[in-house]
Amino acid sequence: MPRTRAPDRLHKILHAATAVFIAQGYRGARIDDIAARAGVASGTVHLYARTKEALFDLTVRHAMHDASVDGESLPYEIAGRADIIERVWQRLNAAADFPQLRAAPIDAPDATTMEFEAIVREIYRWIMYYRHAIKLIERCAREWPELAALYYKQFRRTGLDQLTAYLERRGEQRALRNTADSAVAARVVLETIAFFALHRHSAPDSDMHDATAEVVVVDMLSHAMRAR
Repeated sequence: MPRTRAPDRLHKILHAATAVFIAQGYRGARIDDIAARAGVASGTVHLYARTKEALFDLTVRHAMHDASVDGESLPYEIAGRADIIERVWQRLNAAADFPQLRAAPIDAPDATTMEFEAIVREIYRWIMYYRHAIKLIERCAREWPELAALYYKQFRRTGLDQLTAYLERRGEQRALRNTADSAVAARVVLETIAFFALHRHSAPDSDMHDATAEVVVVDMLSHAMRAR
């Protein structure tokens, strides 16, 4: 019979698991470390997730803001690591909606700079919103080849290809700067956004206001890509 859940304790465990998986990776993360960080006994963690795989899956879902986590029967179970990969893929694709980029018309609008600003802003806010999930996946992908292939070669590559195609089209139309290599330009745009929306949060010398960082990044990238 499923146990009665305590939502606050579940969230505390998942917050702790997020921090430990990010710090120690999938292999290095220990249930004892997660329990200690959450302030509960190790056995209590197993009342919420039967295995480490199940806990990781719940942790990714929580980091992806999946509200259905609170409705799961406990202890949560999952078939295995292959099932996790498929679930992560489904969740990433379900969350990856970039309407400004997706709906950019073939013909360049009169206000292309404003169009580009909107695209940069939506990517920035998406990364900012899902930053804990991204860091969790990136850290564990270092030692989990299937997860690395899914995230970098499928999911992230698809996004970069879409941004590259957009920049190439607008560059050929002379609506945005026509760079020597649109793929490199797309990488510069994405990595700039990623540092300020994601990586700076763990950099000890990058304390700045979130809204200010977004405004400056959008402004500088838009000026850099303005048609010459």
